[in-house]
Amino acid sequence: FPSHDMSNKPKTKTLLGRMYADNKIICDTLERTDKKIPAGKYEIKLEWSPKFNGIRPRLQKVPKRQGILIHEANTWKDVEGCIGVGINMNVPGIDFIQFSKKTLRMLMEKMTISTFKKEKIFITIYDANEEISKG
Repeated sequence: FPSHDMSNKPKTKTLLGRMYADNKIICDTLERTDKKIPAGKYEIKLEWSPKFNGIRPRLQKVPKRQGILIHEANTWKDVEGCIGVGINMNVPGIDFIQFSKKTLRMLMEKMTISTFKKEKIFITIYDANEEISKG
């Protein structure tokens, strides 16, 4: 389903990237540089999150990590090793994404439909230096 491209090289505490599905950009992403998720393909399951008091997409079997969610976030301070989703307004010098709650609702709708259809959901995370095939 989605692939996640961390295309910015670390210069701040924020890694900004893009999420794709079916070769189309569906949203922007945000991670912390000090807790970057290793490149790889991970299954996503929709699971209950006590922190958010609701269902969130959770990455499965990430090496040496657990509890990695995709959730609403605007800056690196809002993520503790997870992936924040939203829209990057591309303001020079500001590492910030907006419309995070709306973006998460859109992703949750797509992932919920896939789950009801019994389709597995995967995310592929690419390193900043890797060539990306959005297939």
